[in-house]
Amino acid sequence: MRDHILKRIQEDRQRSQQKYRPRETFINPIKVGEEYDVEITRLGREGDGMATVKRCLVFVPNTKIGDKVKIKINGVRGRTAMGEIIESETLTIGEVEKIEVITELKKQAEQQGLKVVGGAE
Repeated sequence: MRDHILKRIQEDRQRSQQKYRPRETFINPIKVGEEYDVEITRLGREGDGMATVKRCLVFVPNTKIGDKVKIKINGVRGRTAMGEIIESETLTIGEVEKIEVITELKKQAEQQGLKVVGGAE
């Protein structure tokens, strides 16, 4: 009986090893300081724009879907990165600064427990 159980366990382990292969390690091809021209294709939970660069997800604050911007990477973690706008085809520098100010004011208001209505759109 005991041998039968041990044999069954060994067979289960072999089947499991065949089904599940170890995940390949991912080396992010994006490096801090690199610059890319991107188009924002979607928005994240916090409202940051999201773009894809070399199969990696890049978050770009103060953007909206459809914005075409040149970004500089300022942080990389796993398959994601953070970028900042250095040029924009769709936003003027004044608009970017206005969005940054509104975003900061919203954060301060939320920290003070105030209800925030509207946004930087």
